[in-house]
Amino acid sequence: MKRLRNVFVGLLSALSAQAFQDARAADPWPARPLKMIVPFAAGGPTDVLARSLAMELGGRLGQPVIVENRAGGGSNIGYDAMARAPADGYTILLGTGTVVTNPSLYKKLSFDPLKDFTPIALIGTTPVFVWVRNDYPAKTLPDLVRLAKEKPSAVNYGSSGPGTVAHLASLLFQDRTGTVMTHVGYKGSAQALNDMLGGVFSVQFDVPQPMAAQYRAGNLRALAALSSQRSSAFPEIPSIKEFGYEGIDASALFGLYTAAGVSGDIVGKLQQTLQTVLVSPKFKEIMAQQFVEVPAQPIQGQAFHSWLKEEIDVWHGVISKSGLSLN
Repeated sequence: MKRLRNVFVGLLSALSAQAFQDARAADPWPARPLKMIVPFAAGGPTDVLARSLAMELGGRLGQPVIVENRAGGGSNIGYDAMARAPADGYTILLGTGTVVTNPSLYKKLSFDPLKDFTPIALIGTTPVFVWVRNDYPAKTLPDLVRLAKEKPSAVNYGSSGPGTVAHLASLLFQDRTGTVMTHVGYKGSAQALNDMLGGVFSVQFDVPQPMAAQYRAGNLRALAALSSQRSSAFPEIPSIKEFGYEGIDASALFGLYTAAGVSGDIVGKLQQTLQTVLVSPKFKEIMAQQFVEVPAQPIQGQAFHSWLKEEIDVWHGVISKSGLSLN
């Protein structure tokens, strides 16, 4: 009798647990806080953008969105955490351009962004610019190209470091313009900029954020934005396409993702909510302060997935040709 009672109690417990799980699964999403993985350390530009985005999303979803910084491994630690997350929509990722470049920069990765992530939408992009010190003899982009062709490898240039979007943009630039220049790598834009202003070299490839103050002070000139159109933040600077160069579109990008296998209903709600954030004046101002430009038309879902694949293919060609590897 005692054994029968124990079996009956155990059966009731199992049924209760299952009923609880079924009831929780039936709760409208989101029924609890979300986690946003940021694959970089706190305090940096991506983190600032992520925390603003998390606050705006949380307010509209009715649940807090908690930022979790998972820095390291060239952002691969954060991406691996996203790939391992449950497919319940409660973990999202703010990814950068390393989503499309790391598959070619690292020989072994524990994730495949095209298979292990569900792309929600492209949030925005920031083009890389070609900057020169104000006293540099190359006053225009054609001047720089001519100098680099006349004396291959004689033009030294700096970037924020090997494998960064700035460095990769310089490789794409050289490949498409038929130039050869010498890279001087640093660990971050600030140190590179200091040496550039100090005369160690005269050319730097970088996004606007670390360069804008010196540009506005008249210490730097920008020869071109490495994109197919001018930047709204610096409309006076020509795009490289205006000089007749096609296929050069090098930008830092920011996109929102969740785990593979998340239901279409949840993905759809995330997309709709994100679009209301991106058009809000408050968030657009925050984006502008970070020099991030929102696409004129939403790029989300399958269109975003296709765009990512194209970007992965482009950077694979550039990286393979250069022989660059980070492990």
